[in-house]
Amino acid sequence: MLEIEKISFLSEQGKRANNEDSYGFIDDNIYVVCDGVGGNEKGEIASRIVTDTFLQFSKSQRDYPLPEALLFAEGNLSQYLEENPEAKGMATTLTVMQVLPKGINVGWVGDSRIYQFRNGEILFQTEDHSWVNEALKAGIITQQESINHPKSNIITRDVQGQFKPTVIETDSLTDIKKGDIFLLCSDGILESWSNEDFRALFKGESDLDKITLALDNKCKEFSRDNYTAIVVKIGDTDIVPVPRTYNTTYVEPKRSVLRYVALGLFLCLTLISVYFIWKGNTNTQNEGTKTSSTENQNKPLTSSVTIGSQIWQNRNLDVDRFRNGDSIPEVRTDAEWVAAGERGEPAWCYYNNSVKNGEIYGKLYNWYAVNDARGLAPKGWHIPTDKEWTTLTDYLGGDKVAAGKMILKGTAYWKSPNEGATNESGFSALPGGFRSTNNSFKSISENALFWSTTESNKSYAFGRDFYKDYIRGFNDDANYGDKSVGAYVRCLKD
Repeated sequence: MLEIEKISFLSEQGKRANNEDSYGFIDDNIYVVCDGVGGNEKGEIASRIVTDTFLQFSKSQRDYPLPEALLFAEGNLSQYLEENPEAKGMATTLTVMQVLPKGINVGWVGDSRIYQFRNGEILFQTEDHSWVNEALKAGIITQQESINHPKSNIITRDVQGQFKPTVIETDSLTDIKKGDIFLLCSDGILESWSNEDFRALFKGESDLDKITLALDNKCKEFSRDNYTAIVVKIGDTDIVPVPRTYNTTYVEPKRSVLRYVALGLFLCLTLISVYFIWKGNTNTQNEGTKTSSTENQNKPLTSSVTIGSQIWQNRNLDVDRFRNGDSIPEVRTDAEWVAAGERGEPAWCYYNNSVKNGEIYGKLYNWYAVNDARGLAPKGWHIPTDKEWTTLTDYLGGDKVAAGKMILKGTAYWKSPNEGATNESGFSALPGGFRSTNNSFKSISENALFWSTTESNKSYAFGRDFYKDYIRGFNDDANYGDKSVGAYVRCLKD
């Protein structure tokens, strides 16, 4: 068990024209800070997309692997860039902290940081993906030279999208005690606060509201950039701390052999030429902008959307346990899938048994998983009935009209030409195909099948088939309505 006693946070524009930082959290589970890169290239949208994606994952699965969430975030960025080419060049840093019963997972990309403090000492600190840090490690510059270096705004790793995928650096922390304080922050905080400053602050103060006030006051005076911080204090925990040696300072290497320095310089410059990103440029966008400007045209970014009188999740369900904690069997082979259907047992799979497809489309479930009394939907949500599906499509103008209003624009996922798609409802249907009664996977990029909880008869159930220009209800079609078919699930708020 690991409890959170309190959190505090701030996010300010600083002396920039707008705020490209984004942050978000689901208390007791996930905390995210992102710093947008790109200025006129809409860095604030990149940071918001990535932040919302990580929060979205957390609402369906508390212990999801951080690299999988990053892959989905990169997909969301790519989708936005395809439809908004003027935003080419936008990117973001990322820091994420995932609180689990037996420890804390952290992940980071770029030069935003995560710290763990205990009695004022730095127990853990992430290592920047930046030109200055690479040069410091290579012996090209000294610790003193790294302070206020003119290239301090060049980062060597960021999140740009699937067209330029990156790697999230991760660590698992188990040396955790009651009273420990974690700080997630963008580099605007670091303009005003050194590690020595942090040690003094966190040694002399444990009230989080006073800590964030101190951070804010100093940044108002000295920081030019946007600055954002989330401060988290650990409460009761039964974790047995496992001490480890953390490298929280950079050690200046010996320079006795000049050729090693030259080699380090060469490698560093090569790295920069590949990953060069210039942060912090001035811009003239609207002040205070923190959220996506996509409005209702294309919203794979948040976990839910209001359509008429209903609130729907706008991402397919992707859980492998029932609400009571029981595991749902993953069934990969044709024979096992048939057997599960014949026995009326719950099962799930990914399209073509591909985890990559699962990251985009979620899981395919047979109807026996949908109707299981242990509950497939998360707490506070349910799987819609056939009548509730009808309420949705009627509100949007009927089956033929509603389709275009509910599927993603563009051809990143849907087969070309995908004309008429506006996704103005924000439902964001993806064409993940289905698993048929003869166990073949069919129609990815063309169709999206969703279950309802309404039974037609002993062998069939109701659902919806989304195609690019219509939505068709089904209940007794052997290709679709058979209870052993693998289809997707969308949840509706209770």
